Amino acid sequence: MKLLSFIILFIKNMSNYGYLNSIKIIFYELIYFKGFKDYKLIENKDTSYLNSKIKNVYNTGYLPTPYYFLVLFKKYLKKNKIKKFNFIDLGCGFSRPALFLYKFFDIKYLGFEINKKLIRNNTKKKSFKFFNINLRN
Repeated sequence: MKLLSFIILFIKNMSNYGYLNSIKIIFYELIYFKGFKDYKLIENKDTSYLNSKIKNVYNTGYLPTPYYFLVLFKKYLKKNKIKKFNFIDLGCGFSRPALFLYKFFDIKYLGFEINKKLIRNNTKKKSFKFFNINLRN
């Protein structure tokens, strides 16, 4: 069932990324695959992508940052010899970017998320701080 959810989620977003990037995204997701936990689309009628387009308000469900883009970001940081930095993530979700970058860099992370369920498992890292705040207003 989770594989089917992932496939549907990916197809819905393929046009946003472009077809060439979509192929690269699939490749990197397979390399860094850790299970389908990250692919849970947390969405309701108020946060659907279609609803946000109709109401002209950005309010979408959670979709994890593709590993392909994280690898590009990692390459940029290494190329520019940035080893230590502060990272602020608005709408952090499961904190996939921070968990990925933490393996390669010395980061201090500050994550803001409206949904408490998404950040519960990521509070174990000492340099990570999370805030459950609605920043929409």
